[in-house]
Amino acid sequence: MADVSLRLPDDIMRKLDEHRGDVGRVEFVESCVNGFLGKREIPAIGYATKEELEEFKQGIKKLESTFIEFVLTYLIELDK
Repeated sequence: MADVSLRLPDDIMRKLDEHRGDVGRVEFVESCVNGFLGKREIPAIGYATKEELEEFKQGIKKLESTFIEFVLTYLIELDK
């Protein structure tokens, strides 16, 4: 496949650069085009899935609960 240059307005290029992360411009544009056309070959750029975020949220809640329990136990022991 031959390389072709594509001229885009500056604001479009800024949007591409803001959203592509560490992925190269060519890979990112190709991924966007494939996704738009239904191929969904999106490169892994380190974003968390919904399930991972939910798991993280539950972990933070458990950590918070454990920390509060520790502090309360410590304060009670200090009073003795």
